Parts: sequence; C-alpha cells; structure tokens
Amino acid sequence: MNYRNEYASHLGDIICRGVAADQLRSFRLFLEKLELAIRQQQQAASNHSEVLAERRALWTSKEARLKGYARLNDRRGVAAKQLMHRAEQRQTDEHASRIATARAGEDS
Repeated sequence: MNYRNEYASHLGDIICRGVAADQLRSFRLFLEKLELAIRQQQQAASNHSEVLAERRALWTSKEARLKGYARLNDRRGVAAKQLMHRAEQRQTDEHASRIATARAGEDS
C-alpha cells in the first residue's frame, strides 16, 4: 500500500511535468494492477482471519472438554483413594477386633 501511494505520488509529479498519453496509460494500468493485488491480498488476509477465528473457537471448545475429562478423572481418582482407605481401615479394625477378642479369651 505504501508502494502504491508512492507510485501514485510519482505519477502525479510526472503528470505535472507532462507525459505522453501512452506513458500515462501504462502508469495508470500499473496502478490499477497494484489496486487489484492489494484488494486480493486484503481478501486473503480477511479469509485467513476468519479461518483462524473458527479454529481458535474449535480449539477452545476442545480444550474445555479436555479439562472436563481431566476433572472427572481427578474425581474418580479421589473416589478410588477413599474406597481404598476405607477398605484398609476396615481391615485394620477387623485385625484390632480379632486381637482384642483373642486377648479377652486369654484373660478369661
């Protein structure tokens, strides 16, 4: 875009000094080609921005889903640890009960 502006400015200077019609036509044709190229690049950039926004939204939703699975996995881990702790506590209580019963039988 800067080049286009510089080229247009240069064309203005040449027109002020005088230029042949075929040279003027060549300058204007080149300027039109620059305008077309700029519009095409702007459209391509816009398309890429849209694709990027769509993919970013998709990535965000997938990341949120992954975090949900991670939380669910963490909860299951905590629940499994609690069950294991209860089982160990039950075994300890049963063992202590057997010892107490054995000692009570010895004392009688």
